[in-house]
Amino acid sequence: MSGSKNTTALHSTSPEKNISTTRILTVLLGVILFYPLQESIAQENEMRRKSVYAEFLGNGGFLTANYDVRLNPGRNNGLGVRAGIGFGGFHFLNSDPYWVNSIKSGTKYTSIPLQLNYIWGKRRSGLEAGLGITPEFTLNKKGTDPAVQVTGLLNLGYRLQPLDNGLSFRIVASPGIYQGRVFPIGAGISLGYSFK
Repeated sequence: MSGSKNTTALHSTSPEKNISTTRILTVLLGVILFYPLQESIAQENEMRRKSVYAEFLGNGGFLTANYDVRLNPGRNNGLGVRAGIGFGGFHFLNSDPYWVNSIKSGTKYTSIPLQLNYIWGKRRSGLEAGLGITPEFTLNKKGTDPAVQVTGLLNLGYRLQPLDNGLSFRIVASPGIYQGRVFPIGAGISLGYSFK
């Protein structure tokens, strides 16, 4: 009988030890699996650098309103995208390029600059390079301009933006590519607000 009591005592303590071991292993496994997930969530919640700015000339024609965002959270530099809407445009008269101020000419052009860009520089100042397209729509066609045209544009310039929130400034050279021809003219200047 005493042997059976010892066996029963051993069996009764063993499940308690198994439950404690299971709990410890579950907690450890949860911590191991959750820690990288928590790091990923923290990175996603870290704010991305955003800018809203007005650009005179540049990629969108005479004047554009733009939104730009860095794709890497918490950084002033790196890969980003830009989209905007503007008026005036980069048009052609007898195959020669010219900028059109739609206020003066009476012709109405709407442009939508779209761009992928990259900023080199870790603090406030950075070198900006970009590649994009600008579809332009003639709202009241005059002369021989097409109703819709797409111009490819390159950007190379300087960007100044705050470390936190504040005013931003850009100046870029933006040569155009249209119907297989490269037009080295083109530049833009921007003033706006950058924030996280």
